Amino acid sequence: MLTADEIRAMTDEEVKARLDACAVDLFGAQWKTEFARRIDYKVRAIHQWFEHDKRPPTWAILLAETWAHSRQIVIALKSYTAAVKSISDLSDTI
Repeated sequence: MLTADEIRAMTDEEVKARLDACAVDLFGAQWKTEFARRIDYKVRAIHQWFEHDKRPPTWAILLAETWAHSRQIVIALKSYTAAVKSISDLSDTI
């Protein structure tokens, strides 16, 4: 995950690409609609971040990366739980 200082040091295009890639991974190709819903913004406001010489706010990338990281933790915990159950099931048969 990036820090706020690292994001501020990025070019506008790098920021747009980073947010787009992270959000597409989270929500799919139409990510702007879901992102807007979750932060209680209008979709048009999200689209404007990508127009002309505008730049998505630093907090938007931090939030998207936090959501992505949280999702990875949940997936890892589910895998761990399944592995523990499998080991438990195996030990019951021994």
